[in-house]
Amino acid sequence: MDNGFVTGRKGGGRAYFTVKGVGAHDGNEPEKGRSAILEMAHKIIAIQANNDFEAGLTYNCGVVQGGTVPNAVLEEAKLVVDTLFGRAKLVAATVLKI
Repeated sequence: MDNGFVTGRKGGGRAYFTVKGVGAHDGNEPEKGRSAILEMAHKIIAIQANNDFEAGLTYNCGVVQGGTVPNAVLEEAKLVVDTLFGRAKLVAATVLKI
């Protein structure tokens, strides 16, 4: 701690996502499945690409959940995104980007 003054705080919010896929056994018929975790990975990359550090607009995909066994094509994945913005006028842009 530097005993300085706080001159401002960032605003922020959280967004919660659930991606649905089609479950399948990866040993028997993996081609019949659609991996929710693969789709979630694409979404995470797209969300993180919106970071604008100079403007003080950040997205952090901090919680990712999915899967219970390693031999299944995952049918559901969940994501929590934390957003922070330095200026009030960035609120609308923050929501629209995710």
